[in-house]
Amino acid sequence: MSFIVNVHPIINGNIELLRVMKDEGQDIPKLNICGRYPIHFAVEMKNQEYIKFLVDECGSSLDLKDCQGRTANDILKYQRENIL
Repeated sequence: MSFIVNVHPIINGNIELLRVMKDEGQDIPKLNICGRYPIHFAVEMKNQEYIKFLVDECGSSLDLKDCQGRTANDILKYQRENIL
């Protein structure tokens, strides 16, 4: 089965719409947008609710690599080291 993926809820962290997509069969953690996954967007937004949803409800991993070889943990580490 083929799906057309609406990228806006992934990029914006719309958890309600992502739940609908999940219920319709989308494998949320594996949705790849230009080499990046939802967990990367969530971490970059520092959206703890979105991160919790992805990890707890969807089974996302903080060790999933994006197209540049960065994991969500790498992004978190960078953010902590570069706080003003």
